[in-house]
Amino acid sequence: MTGGFPVSPNGGTDRPSPAEEGLLQHLHALREDAPEPAAQLPAVVMRTARWQAAVRPFAHAAGMLLAGVGDSARVMVGGTRA
Repeated sequence: MTGGFPVSPNGGTDRPSPAEEGLLQHLHALREDAPEPAAQLPAVVMRTARWQAAVRPFAHAAGMLLAGVGDSARVMVGGTRA
């Protein structure tokens, strides 16, 4: 059989389980009292992205250096690379 399997074979008319009912109640309460987005959120995200972009090349270089040191140590003690 190709394609996706049907989720509800009887067209979705089955009764939700108690866990599903509880989840729907929680989601309804969240929908009614949705939190307001923080005004500073975009600025915080952009600041975080900027410093991560600035650090990424140095972190990559340090990782490559440590991998080389580890490979060299493995060769010196006679181990093989897995």
